[in-house]
Formats: sequence, structure tokens, C-alpha cells
Amino acid sequence: MNTNIALLQLHTITGDIIANTQNILQQVSKAKKDGATVCITPELSLCGHPDLHEIPTIISTCINSLQQIAKECNGGPSIIVGSIETTPTNIYNTTFLIQNGQIHTLCKKPFTQFYPSIKKEEYILINNNNNNGFCFTSINKQLFLIVTGYKTLINYVCNKIIYQNEQLKKVEAILCPSSEPFIASQIPHFFYELTSISDQLNKPLYFCNQAGEDKNYIFLGGSQCINSQETKNNQSLLFQENYIVVKNHSSVSLKDMSFNSNKLLWEALIHGIQQYVKKNGFSDVVLGLSGGIDSSIVAALAVEALGEHRVHGILMPSPWSSEGSITDAELLANNLDVKTYLLPIHTLIDSFTHSLSELFIGYPPDVTEENIQSRIRGVLLMAISNKFGWMVLSTGNKSERAVGYCTLYGDTCGGLAPIGDLYKTEVYHLAQWYNQSKQKDIIPTSVLTKPPSAELRPGQLDQDSLPPYKELDFILQMLLSKNPTNIDQELLNNPKLNDIKRLIQKNAFKRMQGPPSLVISNFPL
Repeated sequence: MNTNIALLQLHTITGDIIANTQNILQQVSKAKKDGATVCITPELSLCGHPDLHEIPTIISTCINSLQQIAKECNGGPSIIVGSIETTPTNIYNTTFLIQNGQIHTLCKKPFTQFYPSIKKEEYILINNNNNNGFCFTSINKQLFLIVTGYKTLINYVCNKIIYQNEQLKKVEAILCPSSEPFIASQIPHFFYELTSISDQLNKPLYFCNQAGEDKNYIFLGGSQCINSQETKNNQSLLFQENYIVVKNHSSVSLKDMSFNSNKLLWEALIHGIQQYVKKNGFSDVVLGLSGGIDSSIVAALAVEALGEHRVHGILMPSPWSSEGSITDAELLANNLDVKTYLLPIHTLIDSFTHSLSELFIGYPPDVTEENIQSRIRGVLLMAISNKFGWMVLSTGNKSERAVGYCTLYGDTCGGLAPIGDLYKTEVYHLAQWYNQSKQKDIIPTSVLTKPPSAELRPGQLDQDSLPPYKELDFILQMLLSKNPTNIDQELLNNPKLNDIKRLIQKNAFKRMQGPPSLVISNFPL
């Protein structure tokens, strides 16, 4: 019997069940015309991830949508759909089979909380009936193993739970609907694990993963059929919606298997910016261009995500801005073909200084006056955002945000911090790769080589307040992993360790009020 299975790599929008339903129906209709007998959608493809699932109308809309799909697809193909179920005591992440107009519950796993990041995922598995995330089921008179979620698949294979079931020998293939986000450090290992599982079980493995951005997470995509017995067909795509009909378990893999870490990170951030800006109802973005590395890389990302005509750069020099920073910002904008606007803040600083002069009599200038500059820039950016309807992109990185080296309501203002989950050293590596990939110094060389500085006072350098970023990032990576075993003896003897721990704890209130970041690590702030 011919088995044609469609992998519907969908961009699910949390809470927009009607739009998700229409997307599923359109893709299923297309798959039917192409001869598919089974369609697989990602985990929770109908509703997206929590936290909307306790709203009664969400539950009822999910039920109605399942019934709608069953009715409209009564003539086939069979469809695997992810949604939710509720009982008086729990909410379930459930995989359904829609076949011949009927809705069947395949497998489900209860959860109390779910976040795509490994950091916060906490499934409560119960090992009875089909409440453990996997099951064996017959589809079109063929036996399949259904496993909901990549981590569930890894867990049961590693613990050899699946091997204990005699039905495994009779299985036609393994079907794994999933919603796995992009985690920069894990990509090669991730796809290696899938291949290893297919080889261990000696069965074709269909992996159907969610794509797109949702709740600051960038979903990986990368849906594929892994079958070592068949020739590879490179049709699988990362991060974006995709549609593949796999005939007779032919192997379908990624178009690009090089796994260049910077290239993957760049593409993930581009897709994240595209989707986040669009979902929030914006077409254009605005950001401050300081001539520094952070604003340079965010501007380059925004241009590739949205196009140069939708990116607006604001230069806001102060009396302490170096001539080099201004020319670097102008050169970057010229290289990116981004229109810029020059708004010097000298007179605004004078106005604030005058207004506060009587109150501040007897107090010498300090960080207060420095922060006023940053907040003036934040006010200007937000005014431009309000007037023209452009989203402000914050340019802060993870290193600075972690230790509070930023100004609340100043450089922390904005609707999105695209590089807020990248350490400063990662920002430099990404910028260097970007220039190499373009075979041109789009980001000026001077931006990469000059010492980082906020330029809020004469001669200021970041290293006046922080350890060198290479050292700081090493310490932060150990501390933020929340695993004491990761902290080696050398770090424990570092006198700066407790200072950095104190800064992380002291500045939690800043992080709580900052813009959301695109998540690309297991341990976002």
C-alpha cells in the first residue's frame, strides 16, 4: 500500500484558533490534491502554547474547530492535529486523529506550565493508558507510533520505554508532531538525535515541527522524514512555513546541512524580527544609531528582515559623542541604504540641567546626569514611534541587561530587543561573520575595533564599570545556567564573581521592565 504523508510545517499563532484552522484546512486541501493519505501538523497546531487555555471560549473554539476540520475533510486524508483537552482537574496537550469524519484522541500529556525553552518546561507525565505522550494507532489500516514532542521522543527512547512494547516491530513509521524552538547551541545535536533515533528503532521517522515566531520564541521548523534506507531529498526549511509530501518514506532532509552557527543565528533573528513586528501591527521600525556595535548589528538585522525602506535610524549626538561615532553611524546607514535623521540633544540636556539645578545644588554631577542623556534619547525615539507608528527596536545585549549596565526608560525603551539574548562577545562574532558573508565591511571596521563606550561622559569606556566582556560573559554563562556544577574552580576563585552575582540580583527590577527579547538560548533573562 502506498503511503504518502504530508508534513505541514505551520506557523501557529497562539490564541488565533480560527486563523490556524483555516491554515490547516488550506494545507490539507493542497496535500489531498498532491495525493497525501496522511497529514501531520505540529504539536498544539490548532491553538498554540498556553497561557490562554483556561479561558472557556478558547476551549470551546478548539472543540468547534476540530469538528469543522472533521466535517470538511470527511473524504480524507487522515489528519493529525495538536490541540488541548480539559478535565475538572487538568489541561492536556493532546494529539488528535481526524479520520473519516471522526475525531479520535491519540495521546495526551497533562501540564501545569509550558514554555518552549528547556529552562521552564515541566511536563507531568502519568503512565497509564494514552496519557504519556505516545501511543500506537492504526491509520488507513497501517500501524504507526505517535509521539507528541521532540523531548518526549528523546525521553522515551533514551529510557528505552518504547522498546518494551511488542507493537514496535509492526510499526510502519514513527510520527512526531512537535513544537521545538530554535536554541542556538543545540542545532547540530538536535538533528543528530533525530537521525540516531530513526536508526536505533530501524523505522522511518516523520518529524513535523512548528515554524515562525511566537511569544518571543523562534520555532525551528526543519520538518523532515528520516529514513536511512532511502535517498535524501533536500526540501526541508528552517524557521518558515513549509509543505512537503513524502512518498513511500523517501528521506527528506534540510537543504543546508552545514550548520554554520552564525548563519543559523542570523536567519533565526531575521525571521523573529519579521514575525514579531508583523504580529504586533507594525510595518516599520526605528532605532537609535550610536556608531556602536549593538545598534549596528540590530540595524543590519532589521534591514534584512524588513527591507531598508522600513528601517529608520536616528542619530542623537551629545556633547560627549565622539566624531568617530557619528561618522561610523552615518557610514553604516549609507552601507545599509537606511535613511537617517539627526537630532542633537545638546539643548535638551541644557534644559534638563537648568530645570533641576536648584534642586541639585550642592550635589556634584554623577550617573544622574549620564542617565538623563539616555532618557532624552528614549523620549525622542518613543515620540517618533507614536507619531509615525514605527516600532522602536532596543539595541541592548544580554551582557549589559544581565548586570544592569543600561538606563531604565532610556536605552531599555522599545517594543523588542532583537539581541537581548546574545552576549556581547556573541554580538561581535555575529558582526564579523556578517561582514565576511557580505564580502564587504557593511559594519565599519572601526565599529568592531574601537573600545565599547556609552559616551555619556568624557573618556568613558565600558571597562571602567565592567570587567572585559570576554571575562564578563564567561562568568555570566556559568551563573545564568543555574547549574552549580558548571562553575569551575577557577571561576570560584575569581574575586569578581560575587560582584557580578550582586549586579545580576540588584538589577532584576530593570530586566522586568525592559522590552522582550528574541529567545535563542536555554537560559534567557
